[in-house]
Amino acid sequence: MVTTLVAALFLPLLAGCGNCNPSAGTILPGTLIAFAGHGYSEDVDVIELESMTILATITGAGGYRMVLSRDGNTLYSTGGDSLVYVSDARTYTLITAFDPSTAFSGIGSDELEAIAINPAGTRVYVFDESGDTAIFVIDTASNTAIAAMALPLDEPENAVVSPDGAFVFVCDNSVIAKISTASLAIVATVPVGSDAHGIAINSAGTRVYAKSSDGGIDAFDAATLALVTNIPASNDGYYLDIRPGSTRLYAVNESFTLSVITTSTNSLIADVTLSLSSARGVFAAPGGSPVVVATSSGLVKLDAATFAELGSMSGRYQSIVIR
Repeated sequence: MVTTLVAALFLPLLAGCGNCNPSAGTILPGTLIAFAGHGYSEDVDVIELESMTILATITGAGGYRMVLSRDGNTLYSTGGDSLVYVSDARTYTLITAFDPSTAFSGIGSDELEAIAINPAGTRVYVFDESGDTAIFVIDTASNTAIAAMALPLDEPENAVVSPDGAFVFVCDNSVIAKISTASLAIVATVPVGSDAHGIAINSAGTRVYAKSSDGGIDAFDAATLALVTNIPASNDGYYLDIRPGSTRLYAVNESFTLSVITTSTNSLIADVTLSLSSARGVFAAPGGSPVVVATSSGLVKLDAATFAELGSMSGRYQSIVIR
């Protein structure tokens, strides 16, 4: 009787995983799902990480830069155009796409790229990098823009929010700008390496990381933006990732290398050679492993303990997040 009941409950779930556009009910608890964006107003592939299988595609969902809501139910993305894209991360469907500038006179949104979400999951911050650069604040309860500010920036590429939610740090090509989430004003800046795209903040909120002008990765004091140390690495950190609660910083660029750094000592753990080059993003799964690198020719999955490649798949990807 028990065996029959278990089969009746779980076999339909297992059977449904092979179908396109599976709903949340067809994914077993604990299954790692990656959202891999093609970028520039294209599509987002939904990938089951164990088998590296595409389960569904969210058509027209942006995917140039992406963040997940804290409950993992909603995907927010930009596509290098004027729109913010909001998708249901359980049914894999586009909910809405809107221009956040329409609510504000004199502030445009020509090319939205950098995007970040606060730890509370209540606010998403989006940056326009073309024309009159600006920051837009999205309320996640209503999925509407509730504030905006024109900023004297050049080309905001990626952004992170401090653990206390008080500041947004944005990598602006060759400068880090620290922005108050209360006033939306820039409170400090510091030069970084030319064409720096990636930025990360440690779990304590005390250190900010970006590409160094001297090679490798620079660690800055988050309070003052004073340089703390340079971390020599073969990878200069075109894209960076630190998961909340983790002491691992992952850095990738357009080479074949993934650099792994411990934020507890700001030292290099390993430079890992990848089978694919031209990386566009890196993301560690909840729990720390696996680590997935998105490249212009596919995805590479690695074990976080051994750095061994666990699998790969082809595709043109610009960004990656994992639930």
